[in-house]
Amino acid sequence: MSFPGKFGLLIAGSLLVFAGLCWMQYRLLAGTHRLEKAAWLRLVTERMGLAPQAAVDSLNHRGMQLLMDSVKAGIRSGRMPDVSGMQGVYNRLLRRENDAVLRALAGDSLLRNTRYRFSYSRVILYNGLQADTLLNGSGSNGAIGSLVLTGSGGDNTAAAFQVGQSMQQAGFPLDGKIYRLGVWTESTLDAPGWQRLVFKRMAFTLAGSALLIAAALAIFVLAFLAIFRQKRVADITTDFANNMTHELKTPLSAAGVVVRSLRTPEAMADQVWTAELLDQLEKQLGRIGRIMDSVMGSALGAQGTIFGLRAVNLQEVAEDLRELAKQSGRELICSVDEGLTGYTDPDRLTGILVNLLDNAIKYTEGPISLRFTRAGREMHLSIGDRGPAIPHRYRPYLFDKFFRVPQPDAHDVKGLGLGLYICQQQAALLNGRIRYVESPDGGNLFTLILKVNGTSDTDRRG
Repeated sequence: MSFPGKFGLLIAGSLLVFAGLCWMQYRLLAGTHRLEKAAWLRLVTERMGLAPQAAVDSLNHRGMQLLMDSVKAGIRSGRMPDVSGMQGVYNRLLRRENDAVLRALAGDSLLRNTRYRFSYSRVILYNGLQADTLLNGSGSNGAIGSLVLTGSGGDNTAAAFQVGQSMQQAGFPLDGKIYRLGVWTESTLDAPGWQRLVFKRMAFTLAGSALLIAAALAIFVLAFLAIFRQKRVADITTDFANNMTHELKTPLSAAGVVVRSLRTPEAMADQVWTAELLDQLEKQLGRIGRIMDSVMGSALGAQGTIFGLRAVNLQEVAEDLRELAKQSGRELICSVDEGLTGYTDPDRLTGILVNLLDNAIKYTEGPISLRFTRAGREMHLSIGDRGPAIPHRYRPYLFDKFFRVPQPDAHDVKGLGLGLYICQQQAALLNGRIRYVESPDGGNLFTLILKVNGTSDTDRRG
């Protein structure tokens, strides 16, 4: 299976694992929320059983008396008792008991911000085997809704919690008959901030879950980044091996042809031809040596030493580069500030500029520009071309070891991907740097930036 396929499977598997982890954390938090909610309700119920309950019992006792008086009055009148007007009676006659309940709630730190509601949800009058419904909380069959003794009138909100429910009976004789009054009571509590209180109790659990999910996500991201880095290193290594093989194959093959030619009787008899063959062999060996030097230079990195610091006439350097470009059949357009001189290592400076010029010759066509200028306390030594600009996605890697900008056929242009890396290392030794920008008129512009007075004292070693 190809790398994209394997990577796709890895991503799918990681997403499934991450989704499973999130689902488990959700279930854990949901269960914890239910437990904390139940614990909060249990605590509220326990607190309601203290001072507020005594006030509620007094309110209930007084409410039952008024209800029984109303029912008795209805029976004596010879008609079905009507409790529809009891809400107004309760609102007028239970003010003192209501105030006592409110004071008891306000005296408790947990209950003072809650809205308590105590009501009669159902009332049934029993006369022997006959039962008449005087009040039904559902409001069906023409019966009125609940009678609220304390709290807000109307239906409870969806956020209200039921903290008490009971059924009480009271019997009384009247006109030789025994009547029983069955009353269902209901206590609800509406705490607007109960969610905040519950989540506050869950603070450590929520923080732990968030940290766990964040850590898992970070691990996945780091793992994918590490895979990408390893894949890139593997690709670079493979490309380097292929390029190295290609680079060495040509001079070795040519050297082999020369050696076989030297063994022929004709070469042994012709001294001139032998000298030419030996020159070709020396040329190929020199090429192999330069390849090895590049590899060794990349291995040494910036651990070199600066020798021979001296004043360098940059006009002369530009003329040398112009002659080198001419030998390659290319035109070099030079522009050097008058009298510009740098204090540096001439060999390293020339090596960097030759490498940059060589890249422009190999990868582009047309004239090449060279511009040496002074900018404050710095020298800007620029080499530009008019070839296609390097794509943005490759620019961060230009100075990485073994990196080469992908080409349709990588072997059409010889190289190991070490040139710019070595140039940047050498520039660092000169207390400078190399900068790449896309040329304003199209093409690529590499600029070596150096101090006018040369390297720092710590870099002048040797």
